[in-house]
Amino acid sequence: MNRVFFYPAIACFPLLLMLTGCAPMHETRQALSQQTPAAQVDTALPTALKNGWPDSQWWLEYHDNQLTSLINNALQSAPDMQVAEQRIQLAEAQAKAIATQDGPQIDFSADMERQKMSAEGLMGPFA
Repeated sequence: MNRVFFYPAIACFPLLLMLTGCAPMHETRQALSQQTPAAQVDTALPTALKNGWPDSQWWLEYHDNQLTSLINNALQSAPDMQVAEQRIQLAEAQAKAIATQDGPQIDFSADMERQKMSAEGLMGPFA
């Protein structure tokens, strides 16, 4: 290999190495599917649901004030489905952010300084 080609190739190597850090990363894992095949799904409602059971306020039949207050408190402070979905998405994003910290990392630092030395030595004439 001649020197005309060798030195520029060596000089371009750090640039190529830095460009590999800009390569897009794709998600390689496939999303889990938890759907039941349509052939296994029973579309008929159970007879209990057809007759109006359970009642939407079934706990009132027990005449227990503590149970009623607990259920009312739970219903008032329970998040709706959109809030729950947003919380799940936030947790997934935080998990991905933490997972990216586990991957390979590279760091590079360079510094250049120019000094002019005096004729009197390193410390100068007033040292």
